[in-house]
Amino acid sequence: MINFIFRLLLLLFLFIPAKEIIATQTIVQINNETFKDQNQNISNFVEYKLTNEKNYTPDGFKVNGNTVVNINYTNKYIYLRFNIRNTLDRPVHKELYFNSHTFKLNEVFLKNLESQKLSKFPLKKINANTTLHKSLRIELAPGEQQTIVIKTRSLNKFDTKVLLADTEYIQKEEQTKIISLSIYLGFMCTLLIYNLILGLINRESIYIVYSVFIFFMINTVLSISGFTQSILSLDNHMNYLGTFAIISCNYLYKFTKKLLSINFFERPAIKRLEKASAVISMVLIITILIPFFESYNFIIGPLVDIYILSLVVFIIYISIYTNVKQPTIESKVYLLSWLIMNFGIFAYFATIYGHFTDNEFTQNSILLGNMVESFTLSIALSLKINRLHKENEINFIKNLDQQKYIRLLRVLSHDIANSLFVIVGYSSRYLRRGYVEETRAWPKVYSACMHIKDILDNVKAEQELINNEPQLEYMKVKTLLDNIVTIFTPQCERKKIKIEIPETPEDLQVYSNLPILTHQILGNIISNSIKFTPNSGLIKISCTQVDQTLKLEVYDNGIGITKKKLDQIYKKTDTGISFGTLGEKGSGFGYFIIRSYCELLKIKFTIERKPVGTLVALYIPLNEHK
Repeated sequence: MINFIFRLLLLLFLFIPAKEIIATQTIVQINNETFKDQNQNISNFVEYKLTNEKNYTPDGFKVNGNTVVNINYTNKYIYLRFNIRNTLDRPVHKELYFNSHTFKLNEVFLKNLESQKLSKFPLKKINANTTLHKSLRIELAPGEQQTIVIKTRSLNKFDTKVLLADTEYIQKEEQTKIISLSIYLGFMCTLLIYNLILGLINRESIYIVYSVFIFFMINTVLSISGFTQSILSLDNHMNYLGTFAIISCNYLYKFTKKLLSINFFERPAIKRLEKASAVISMVLIITILIPFFESYNFIIGPLVDIYILSLVVFIIYISIYTNVKQPTIESKVYLLSWLIMNFGIFAYFATIYGHFTDNEFTQNSILLGNMVESFTLSIALSLKINRLHKENEINFIKNLDQQKYIRLLRVLSHDIANSLFVIVGYSSRYLRRGYVEETRAWPKVYSACMHIKDILDNVKAEQELINNEPQLEYMKVKTLLDNIVTIFTPQCERKKIKIEIPETPEDLQVYSNLPILTHQILGNIISNSIKFTPNSGLIKISCTQVDQTLKLEVYDNGIGITKKKLDQIYKKTDTGISFGTLGEKGSGFGYFIIRSYCELLKIKFTIERKPVGTLVALYIPLNEHK
């Protein structure tokens, strides 16, 4: 079946004419010249007959007259007849060898030339010196002529060379073929396992599709070669050849579709064609698997070949179309794989029809072509995945930039509220009382407005942080703490919370960014402490030097943080919405902002649950990192 497909591909794409040799006689003469030939092709001397008769009759035979015995699908009995005469004056021992495994030596007979009756061919001389293919041990006395008759049936195309060869030559050929097929099996299985593992690791379905294609391709090739039947003892494996070939081609199409990923496959006509193809392939597979195929293989077999050939031609067309319309590096490599495979087919059939020298390379050219093709497809797949990974990296960077813009929005919406609270607080007091003590209120309102300006400036500065490092400089710790007192005193007064600030030397400095520390980091920590500390509570800030950092701790005696939220903070997941002691709504953004900016400024951030309340610690660098 597959040989038929390969031949059609060969004729379609490589235009190799099939050379025929017309036999002038039907008796193979063994003389001094032919005796020296270790490997004589006698296919053109073979006589054959297709019939429904179970019993042999001598009439109705045709001379093959070709270098290959090629019989199309048939449900009839196939009779082969060989006439061999020894013209030498010494005994001759040869092997009648068939290089195909698409049939069985069911019944073999010797014809008595005088009585014309058939007798059973000695069983011990059938396949006595071969493992992979079929052979008959021929022993001729001087001047003796033997007529051998083979009765057989084949579900698939009957396609073989018939050779009259020396035993040593046949054994060497068999051993070479077994080694070649074993190498093929090992290479393809390695490729299959490698891609299967990659598919499971990367969770990319294209690897799995390619692995399935390789699996059924292996079964197809080894079934045709006879390896699975003779070496692996899978006697009925050949019966499923059509199934293996159909599934292999269908998964090759799926692989092509996933690899090339072009708009061509989105066309309505192509989608309808895919549905029709799926139905046809299912019907063909079912008919092959049921006994119906044995009676009607002469109809189903050609339909399977036409279906597979059409699918292969369509895949090649897609490959060429892609390289013309939307070329990519993987599409070019994919097309190269088809050229390699077709070269292997070219060499194989050119050898069969006598155009190339018969040697180990040309005999195994299809195997080599299939191995190189599969390896080339793996390269194309790797290039595809590599390109997708690069695209994913670009998308990841774009998403990261988007997240940074979202963070800007969170900062703006979350932290500007603190300064606005100061302004709103004094404004509402003015509205209630009709006056506000200027010496106390207006400086704080002014300061709050300046903090809003700082926040807006910082938001603008965030644009630069997307691609650049933040602006770091030496800053006074006292300035930082004074800013915190100014911003959060109104909120603390509202809940009668006492905020304790340590006495800080004027010359104590850290190497950081004052606006970010004030608003995004420490401001969010204090804001959370106020929310979750009850009325008349305590917030205490302390500063100590630890190695080359300033350890700034914020302790509150509030309701504390739950273990679940603590785990969420360390796992870098959103803590969700929560409510303070007076019903203040927390958006869950605070710790996200704190964590993000601490990483940006290389500040170590820790948070602990205490028996009463929560302790947050910041380890701020005292000096510039070198």
